Amino acid sequence: MQLQRVDTTWHEIDRKQHKVIKDEDYDLLITEPSIIYCDNAPVAYYLPEGSYESKLNGESLRNALSGLNFPYAKKGRTSGISTQSHTFGWMPRRVIRHDFCHISAMAETKPILHKMLVDYGKEASALYEEYVPAVWKQHQETMENQIRKDFWISGLYTSGIVNKDLTLGGHVDGGNVRKTWNTQMTLKKDIEGGYLVLPELRIALEVADLSMTIFEAQNIWHGVTPIHKTSVDSSRYSIVWYSMRDLAKCFDFQDELERIQKLKTQREWKRAGIS
Repeated sequence: MQLQRVDTTWHEIDRKQHKVIKDEDYDLLITEPSIIYCDNAPVAYYLPEGSYESKLNGESLRNALSGLNFPYAKKGRTSGISTQSHTFGWMPRRVIRHDFCHISAMAETKPILHKMLVDYGKEASALYEEYVPAVWKQHQETMENQIRKDFWISGLYTSGIVNKDLTLGGHVDGGNVRKTWNTQMTLKKDIEGGYLVLPELRIALEVADLSMTIFEAQNIWHGVTPIHKTSVDSSRYSIVWYSMRDLAKCFDFQDELERIQKLKTQREWKRAGIS
């Protein structure tokens, strides 16, 4: 399908003043299949349902997600923004909780849903390759140099996150592999608002039901406008696939296991006063 070209320019903003995303942060709402150019360089692709091919069933995914319990926390552990989310795919070491590279808990607690998200991620990566081949190729080369293929779970993507009914404040995705793009799928039912806004470009994407968005989330400030539910069955899910930079520190599975076993032994010796 032919995508319309949308041209914009970069607008410098004080990002601290754009933590809360408002309708005043954009001049143009994009609803049609589009390529967004900033200063003559493509920075985002918006693909509503019907503008891309898919072999997977969006309603099945929505039904599977409806059975997932989303805890609410006032602040995210690493981002400092509110979170109502679940991660999937591979996770890097986190010294306090999981000091070893591991698969997300969803793979064990919701294996069918996890597989669906991984499979959709393969389609997301394929769309990324189709529409942004030069960036995809650079992404692939970086991955080959930095991250073991054991951790490539969805094409080039290693990991992902599912957000439910979440008005995300302005942010960039700083934990990604450098110079790579994300792909986001949005599922919306009986929702007004909930647009994906790029304030530095002065545009918003409708992110309609079953839409795909491929963009440079690592460098472009982005967030979500207020979500207004219009029925008791209203919901808005955003599913984002990305490649985590910290997975470059991971060993192969056997070496990773031996490392954490050795560390745990050393820590217990230290607690017991044994040098």
